[in-house]
Amino acid sequence: MNRLSLQNTIPEQNNKQSVSVNASTAQLVNQDTTATNGTYKRSTKEQELFLQLLYNYPDGVISLIDKQYNFIYTGGELHERLAANPAELIGNKMYPKFPENVRCVIQAQLEKVFAGGRISAFELHDLVKSEFYIMDAFPLRDSEDAIAYAGVVIRNISHLKKAEGELRISLKKERELSELKSRFITMASHEFSTPLTTVLSSVQLLKSYTKLDSHEKIDKHIERIVAAVNHLTDILNDFLRVGNMQEGNISCSPVLFNIKDHIATIIAEFKNEENRGQLI
Repeated sequence: MNRLSLQNTIPEQNNKQSVSVNASTAQLVNQDTTATNGTYKRSTKEQELFLQLLYNYPDGVISLIDKQYNFIYTGGELHERLAANPAELIGNKMYPKFPENVRCVIQAQLEKVFAGGRISAFELHDLVKSEFYIMDAFPLRDSEDAIAYAGVVIRNISHLKKAEGELRISLKKERELSELKSRFITMASHEFSTPLTTVLSSVQLLKSYTKLDSHEKIDKHIERIVAAVNHLTDILNDFLRVGNMQEGNISCSPVLFNIKDHIATIIAEFKNEENRGQLI
């Protein structure tokens, strides 16, 4: 066989071999993968769409990593945010643009994956300042059922953390409001009991004043009853004001009053509840 015919025969044989291999591979995994400049090209439209899906994964990263912690495949918008070209990462060490401490944490978690474990919602701190990311990782097995790769999904959950923070603040405010209402009800109950006790004690004393010369004492207790009833009215108005405050429909209306007389009235009310040995 001369040199020319040998040159013609080798390409023909190589072509036949390539067709045979491709046909077998298509039957097994329905794909034809060709490595060119560190990128992978898929032969079918579905596979190309799937790669686009991985490549354009929003605000995160999807990766296939081998046991040497090299990228078999990686894609996602987070690479672009970190100024990394996914095509140039294939075949190189994983996540070169990540902070070193984050890379060490990821590798420690992947060691568990290569041992057969799974990682779910693992928080990655300090990956991007003021943002929150979590990682899911799982083992991938070869045809002999041996763990050969790790699938890794890193995603941004900052919006969820923000919503969680807002919910926590809302729950805290709700608890504070509930405690405030509880204290208000306790206070209101006490405020109601004080004037009611005054009214009751004054009525009982009025029943004991039967002499004609007791008009002055009777008038005094009637005044106490009127004052107690007015106090009850004020308390009821306070309840209404709380509702107005919550709706933002309240205005300040300061008035002048005699503080000495007011304090004397309060002391007189508590005197009715004073027990032996107590001093107000």
